[in-house]
Amino acid sequence: MLETRRLLLRTFDPLDAADILEYTSQKQVAKDAGFMPCETLMQALFFGKMLQSKKHFVIELKEQQKVIGNIGLYEVPARPAGTCL
Repeated sequence: MLETRRLLLRTFDPLDAADILEYTSQKQVAKDAGFMPCETLMQALFFGKMLQSKKHFVIELKEQQKVIGNIGLYEVPARPAGTCL
């Protein structure tokens, strides 16, 4: 778990499904993130369960106790100095 003054990055909880549906059902959000929009609570629950790993976190607004997104953290192999991506 990672915490800032306003945000909490934590593991998925099945109780997050309604919040996840709220942002994953938005067509532009889904398009920009590269997934198909969720249309049902069951789809959002399945989406959330895919986030259950050591590399994925939900992003919660602490004050509202509301999940507003998710993030995955991945290690990028080192590149020799002076090379472009």
